[in-house]
Amino acid sequence: MKRTADEIVGVFFDHVEAQVLRHNVDWELNSAMKSKPHGIVTAMGALVTDDDQASLPFLLMISAA
Repeated sequence: MKRTADEIVGVFFDHVEAQVLRHNVDWELNSAMKSKPHGIVTAMGALVTDDDQASLPFLLMISAA
């Protein structure tokens, strides 16, 4: 885990956009923390919708595989 926590979250969302949703999503990152000894990144933020609906909050826990 040589990258910063926010860079790791960015790579995660790049994968989600390309491989899962197959379209661009807007997201807002509120916080991200990295635990080097455990190899885990924890992040909180919101997915921003295109319409008048409220943003969808998310909590991510990403571990090194």
